[in-house]
Amino acid sequence: MDIKTVDIAMVKNLLTAEVYAQFKLAVELGKWADGRPLTDLQRQSCLQGIILYEDQNVVEEQRTAYLPPKPACPPPKPADLAPKSEDARHLQVSEQPVMLR
Repeated sequence: MDIKTVDIAMVKNLLTAEVYAQFKLAVELGKWADGRPLTDLQRQSCLQGIILYEDQNVVEEQRTAYLPPKPACPPPKPADLAPKSEDARHLQVSEQPVMLR
């Protein structure tokens, strides 16, 4: 077992529901409950703790930053590919160069 594995296992054991709630509130407000501002390092550490806690204790759909999977797009229907008007059938691309100013 390497040091990183031991550290993560130890942190997971220390992350209680109370600590998790304090971390979430601190990240949301940008400061600790006593009013001291979070440093960038503290914010990053809190976010890592939140992610670790949620991975073990929160259903996926309720986790921080959860994005539901995108539904598959159905293939286009032939009617969707057809021109929308008579004019669309007669459109031609000009072979004349276009001058841009």
